[in-house]
Amino acid sequence: MNDWHASDHLMTRYADGSLPESDAWSLETHLERCGGCAVRVSRAVRATAAEAVLAEVREAVLAEAPAAPTARSPV
Repeated sequence: MNDWHASDHLMTRYADGSLPESDAWSLETHLERCGGCAVRVSRAVRATAAEAVLAEVREAVLAEAPAAPTARSPV
Protein backbone atom coordinates (compact mmCIF):
# COMPACT_ATOMS: atom_id res chain seq x y z
CA MET A 1 0.00 0.00 0.00
CA ASN A 2 1.28 3.46 -0.88
CA ASP A 3 1.03 6.01 1.93
CA TRP A 4 2.63 8.82 -0.07
CA HIS A 5 0.46 11.58 -1.47
CA ALA A 6 1.48 14.68 -3.39
CA SER A 7 1.87 17.91 -1.46
CA ASP A 8 0.01 21.05 -2.48
CA HIS A 9 3.35 22.62 -3.46
CA LEU A 10 4.18 19.69 -5.74
CA MET A 11 0.76 19.88 -7.38
CA THR A 12 1.03 23.63 -7.89
CA ARG A 13 4.43 23.23 -9.56
CA TYR A 14 3.05 20.45 -11.75
CA ALA A 15 0.03 22.57 -12.72
CA ASP A 16 2.12 25.60 -13.67
CA GLY A 17 4.69 23.54 -15.56
CA SER A 18 7.63 24.28 -13.25
CA LEU A 19 8.06 20.73 -11.94
CA PRO A 20 11.11 18.94 -13.40
CA GLU A 21 10.15 16.34 -16.00
CA SER A 22 11.32 13.33 -13.95
CA ASP A 23 9.24 14.51 -10.97
CA ALA A 24 6.24 15.12 -13.22
CA TRP A 25 6.49 11.56 -14.54
CA SER A 26 6.64 10.24 -11.00
CA LEU A 27 3.58 12.25 -10.03
CA GLU A 28 1.69 11.13 -13.14
CA THR A 29 2.41 7.50 -12.27
CA HIS A 30 1.03 8.10 -8.78
CA LEU A 31 -2.07 9.80 -10.20
CA GLU A 32 -2.91 6.67 -12.20
CA ARG A 33 -3.48 4.87 -8.91
CA CYS A 34 -4.62 7.64 -6.56
CA GLY A 35 -7.97 9.20 -7.34
CA GLY A 36 -7.73 11.66 -4.46
CA CYS A 37 -4.49 13.17 -5.71
CA ALA A 38 -5.81 13.13 -9.29
CA VAL A 39 -8.77 15.28 -8.22
CA ARG A 40 -6.45 17.68 -6.39
CA VAL A 41 -4.15 18.01 -9.41
CA SER A 42 -7.16 18.63 -11.64
CA ARG A 43 -8.24 21.46 -9.35
CA ALA A 44 -4.71 22.88 -9.36
CA VAL A 45 -4.59 22.86 -13.16
CA ARG A 46 -8.00 24.52 -13.40
CA ALA A 47 -6.69 27.29 -11.12
CA THR A 48 -4.10 28.24 -13.77
CA ALA A 49 -4.43 29.92 -17.15
CA ALA A 50 -4.99 26.42 -18.56
CA GLU A 51 -8.61 26.58 -17.38
CA ALA A 52 -9.58 28.88 -20.26
CA VAL A 53 -7.88 26.60 -22.80
CA LEU A 54 -9.52 23.53 -21.29
CA ALA A 55 -12.92 25.22 -21.44
CA GLU A 56 -12.42 26.04 -25.14
CA VAL A 57 -11.38 22.48 -25.93
CA ARG A 58 -14.34 21.09 -23.97
CA GLU A 59 -16.77 23.35 -25.87
CA ALA A 60 -15.25 22.40 -29.24
CA VAL A 61 -15.44 18.68 -28.48
CA LEU A 62 -19.03 18.92 -27.29
CA ALA A 63 -20.00 20.94 -30.36
CA GLU A 64 -18.66 18.20 -32.65
CA ALA A 65 -19.94 15.22 -30.65
CA PRO A 66 -22.98 13.46 -32.05
CA ALA A 67 -26.19 14.00 -30.16
CA ALA A 68 -27.07 11.33 -27.64
CA PRO A 69 -29.76 8.99 -28.86
CA THR A 70 -33.18 9.53 -27.35
CA ALA A 71 -34.96 6.75 -25.52
CA ARG A 72 -37.66 5.10 -27.58
CA SER A 73 -40.62 3.13 -26.41
CA PRO A 74 -40.80 -0.44 -27.69
CA VAL A 75 -43.29 -0.74 -30.55
